[in-house]
Amino acid sequence: ISVGTPPRVDRLKRTPNGTLSVSGSGEPGSIVTITFPDGTTGTATVAADGTWGPVTSTAPQTSGNVAAVQTDKAGNVSDPTVTAYVDTT
Repeated sequence: ISVGTPPRVDRLKRTPNGTLSVSGSGEPGSIVTITFPDGTTGTATVAADGTWGPVTSTAPQTSGNVAAVQTDKAGNVSDPTVTAYVDTT
């Protein structure tokens, strides 16, 4: 993945307690910041194999967008990857 490329969200899963768990891939060494539907955030460092996460919300989430932004070691910030989440409970 090249510099400035948004991270991929490969998995978005609702846990039994209503929180969301997100994982994906990106540029090794970069920091991925996840913004959950309620506006809270979590971060993960992209591993040497290009994977990151899981990042899990601290509170149950309602329907809305989950956004992932990648910041590389040089400080370049990607455009967000936005994934819609629909609470079906």
